[in-house]
Amino acid sequence: MKKGFYILLLLGLMPGFVLAKDAEASFKLECNPTSRRGGEVSCSLKASLTQPDNTQEGTTPGEGEGGEVVTPKEVKLNEVSASVTVDEANVFATGNTINKTNLLLTGDNKEVAKFNLQVKDNAKVGDTKIEVKIISAKDEDGNLITVTSQDLTNNVKILNNNTTLKSLQIDDKTSSCNLSQTSCTLDSVKGKTIKIGATPDDKNASVSGTGTKNLSCGNNKFTVTVTAEDKTAKKDFTINVRKSIFNSIYNFTRRIPIKYQTIIVDKKYIDNCSVLRKKLLLQINDMIRKINNYLKKFDVIVMYYDNGQEILGKILDQIFCKYNGFEHRELFDHKEKRLFQVSDMLTFIDKYNYKYKNKMKFTKGEKYFFTDEEIRLILREIDKKRL
Repeated sequence: MKKGFYILLLLGLMPGFVLAKDAEASFKLECNPTSRRGGEVSCSLKASLTQPDNTQEGTTPGEGEGGEVVTPKEVKLNEVSASVTVDEANVFATGNTINKTNLLLTGDNKEVAKFNLQVKDNAKVGDTKIEVKIISAKDEDGNLITVTSQDLTNNVKILNNNTTLKSLQIDDKTSSCNLSQTSCTLDSVKGKTIKIGATPDDKNASVSGTGTKNLSCGNNKFTVTVTAEDKTAKKDFTINVRKSIFNSIYNFTRRIPIKYQTIIVDKKYIDNCSVLRKKLLLQINDMIRKINNYLKKFDVIVMYYDNGQEILGKILDQIFCKYNGFEHRELFDHKEKRLFQVSDMLTFIDKYNYKYKNKMKFTKGEKYFFTDEEIRLILREIDKKRL
């Protein structure tokens, strides 16, 4: 009997089932891989819950052989507490705790919390660390759940917002443009094209608007755009290229069969109409006298003048009306008359030469395109056409 008693006792102490394993929670931190100065970093804290073993057969103590299925209760992640740590030199450390309740989450990769972090305007470009530490995780009954990943880290790259140009190249030569400004003007460009190159201050920035550009006479406007590494910040740099129309007119003048003569009246008389009229009349009459034989070769003399200065129009009519076949045309399209451009150029050259000989001060516009040496060369050619 004693032996049998011990056998029954051992059977009675041996449980008929295996206790379930505890539930386990693992966490994952997902943040935007990049952000920009003054921007935000969006992060998401996610959890995956591993349930206890949930179908195990055995014999309930005292029930004998056969037993029953023991199914543990499904565990739900209900509460999570965590702390958030950032590099305070780059990111504002506000709202640095996470406390979530009434989650009732099961399964894998379920979102526990979302949070945004503000990047400082002067943040250092490059990687900055975002850390989340899980303090506790509880089920719906308030029981602690084993956490298998407590310390979570993400590196977020802060992108550069630098839109500065390091250098600007014109026809493969470094330009003297002031790149701290937003525009630059290049004068007296004589070719048919111009090649624009640009190098950003930040190697990760991109530049558009460069390359070989066609030029038309007059002002040409081109825009170089620097797009920062963060793809948000942009800056335009405008290049105004003034192709010298003077060269086109000058070459045209050399090819056409024209003769010319100019007169110059000092502007100091401009406020005295009586004196100005006498000066103009005297000089124009003197000019006509010198070229009178040349004018008599023509059957028709056409004067194009829109009477922009009424006093000059009257003087010209008074002088030329004595010629047979004289016609004064006031209405005409300046743009279609290339000879007007020739006339303007010849007047400019002679006025420049007059001021040069008399050691008069030049205006900025008069010195705009050419040096004194260049004007002297042009004069030598143009003088061949002077009456």
